Amino acid sequence: MRSTRQFLLLLALSALSVANASVPDALNFARHKCGASHSILMPNKQLNAAAMKLSQGLKPNDAARSVGYSMTQLASIHLEGFNDESELQALLLQQSCKFVGDQDAREVGYFQRGSQVWILIGAARGDPGSPAVAAQQALMLVNKARAVPRRCGSELFAAAAPLILNAQLTLAAQRHSDEMARLRYLEHVGKDRSTPASRIAGAGYTWTRVGENIAAGEGSVDLVISDWLGSPHHCANIMDSRFMEMGIAFASNKADQEYGVYWTQTFGTPKKSK
Repeated sequence: MRSTRQFLLLLALSALSVANASVPDALNFARHKCGASHSILMPNKQLNAAAMKLSQGLKPNDAARSVGYSMTQLASIHLEGFNDESELQALLLQQSCKFVGDQDAREVGYFQRGSQVWILIGAARGDPGSPAVAAQQALMLVNKARAVPRRCGSELFAAAAPLILNAQLTLAAQRHSDEMARLRYLEHVGKDRSTPASRIAGAGYTWTRVGENIAAGEGSVDLVISDWLGSPHHCANIMDSRFMEMGIAFASNKADQEYGVYWTQTFGTPKKSK
């Protein structure tokens, strides 16, 4: 049998292993694996202090405000049960890629107690700018993507004809983005049970085929189009040669510390008049 002294020594070594787990290193390792390889999360002393208050039960926004931190967006993570840095990395990859890999994330703070860690990540969302300018930029990027063959997941798409912007499709997109931003949700089915098809019809567009992409958290047109092209289902909508027109709109909610900006892209093939 192990002596009490041996048992206490093993406990001490285990605690030391957890204490030596580098949270910033684990975060930036996970950030790279989650797709944000162009930047690292920089330590922030205010966020460290806020993370300690988070561990005491304060809500993320209240914790940040209490230490004078004013970054536009804030994400919180609470992980437990890791024994070393590699296990912490695994937990971050399994549970928190959405936050750790956020392209707009800039700063991080944490508070660790044994095998638990509370993490706060600050993100500067940016501003998509003028809706009309953003729509034209999105149209240019979409048509550039459609101009060449593209693989969306396992499906290969041929080059497709360019889309044109449609005011009714844009209206449907704006209405859905506005509602998602106001009510802080990301779903194709609206809180009023509306669907992409019903919203597009409600905007006065008569169609034979419709589609919709949605996203949240991206602070620029470049990022949201890039994200959609990297997702098989969203990419397939963009490359679908049966679509002839599109609309796109965003809405912002500065009080929403998780996403902040909500996007809707609508697609349509108009019904030919007799």
